[in-house]
Amino acid sequence: MLKDLELTRANVVYNAGGQGYLLIGNTAQNRETLKKVQAEFNQFLLEHYGITMTILMGAAPFTAGQVMKQNSFKNYNVVFSDIDEMIITQERHQYSVTQINQLNQAGKKRGRECVVCHSVDNVDETEHKCQLCMKLESFSHDIQNEEYFKVDGNSEGLPIGPGAYLSVTTEESIKEGNEAGWIYAKNKMVTGLRQQTYLRFSDYSDLRNNEFSTYAKREWTKEEGDTKTTGIKRMAALRIDVDDLYAGFLGGFAHQGDGKYTTISRYATVSRKISSFFNVYLNELLASYDERVTVINSGGDDVFIIGAWDSILDTLITMDNYFKEWTAEKMSFSAGVYLYHDKMPINIVARRTKELLEAAKLAGKNRVALFTEDNVFTLEEYKNDIDGQMLSTIRRFFDSQASHGKNFIYNLLTLIRERSEEDRISFARLTYFLSRLEEQTSKEEKPNFTKFKRSMIDWFNTKVEIRKAEQSLMLYVYETRED
Repeated sequence: MLKDLELTRANVVYNAGGQGYLLIGNTAQNRETLKKVQAEFNQFLLEHYGITMTILMGAAPFTAGQVMKQNSFKNYNVVFSDIDEMIITQERHQYSVTQINQLNQAGKKRGRECVVCHSVDNVDETEHKCQLCMKLESFSHDIQNEEYFKVDGNSEGLPIGPGAYLSVTTEESIKEGNEAGWIYAKNKMVTGLRQQTYLRFSDYSDLRNNEFSTYAKREWTKEEGDTKTTGIKRMAALRIDVDDLYAGFLGGFAHQGDGKYTTISRYATVSRKISSFFNVYLNELLASYDERVTVINSGGDDVFIIGAWDSILDTLITMDNYFKEWTAEKMSFSAGVYLYHDKMPINIVARRTKELLEAAKLAGKNRVALFTEDNVFTLEEYKNDIDGQMLSTIRRFFDSQASHGKNFIYNLLTLIRERSEEDRISFARLTYFLSRLEEQTSKEEKPNFTKFKRSMIDWFNTKVEIRKAEQSLMLYVYETRED
């Protein structure tokens, strides 16, 4: 698009996570160019992905005074409002008559469906996968492990646009002048060699390959000479989305001098800073903590990570702490964490994790939905109360005594789940249960038990606190289970 508009990347105000803004001249030629590019690319998407993806464009003319210093926020905001209205209109009229006829004629064909995307076009009879899915599978290894890439017209590569294919190249091949396409380097500040730009994105993984079931096997928890692993054999997925990012961009400077500091340059700077956290800094952050996770996608304000379930929870806390520091606590994100078996298809994992994320965002800002949609906490509650206080108290108690084990925990969980706000008999049951066990506890272990008993009774008195205690007990069960 930039090439057809005869512009450079300096005209890109924002570009990440499937969204972008360009600053271009308001000319008839440019408007026709945008229509041409949109039509070509949507035809490409239609041929390769059907109706699952499409590109919508909106454009709004404005004067320099609307986006320069000393303007009002209202004048600035109207530009983006006009763009949104055009995109909403396009959503209602996405396809032409020709495209609709094309879709109607693409009915069921003979032969097997692709086992991945269920397409019936170009399916390999041996692999039972379509050509596109096979290329995506192959390239998923390259995108993590290789450093140099090219875009050219060689159809052996991964199709990424009309007549454009993405494939791997090497530094040696580039230096020898063997590459005729557009050349890119990944996460390397390399100049020269006819390179277009360098690509910044998070590709962190502590695995050498994509054998994600390694996370569920938990071999790293075995002690020397032991055959048992520790911790429930599950994986977890984490999805993160920045709270009200769009509104934050538009309204970030609105309260300062009636919006006179709301300018395109500040908008672009904030956009790049947010993108750099998820595309650049996240790699360093995960590597510094040696987390057992793999970043599947990180672009704009959206992140999808899978890994060992306890490392995912640690990653959530680490990212929240550093993101607030990165944004001077002016921005926050919400998250969903889904626990699953390693054999579950990744598309189902992604969908269910997204549902958890949506449940967290419906509950408010800076929330996390842990494992189920009705198990939502603020991130401060999870970090400080569940992980920081209650789980630590539970660990200290059970690690310091041998008389009470898993059955004790399961009995506590049963009493918690039978708790009723209206019927105080549940409180009496808990008190009686703990008092009887306290009497049976040895003299040496009784002080620790009494202290734990008081904590449980205090937590039980409050509906919110006992929900946190229940989650803390479950996490302790997950981390101490032996297989």
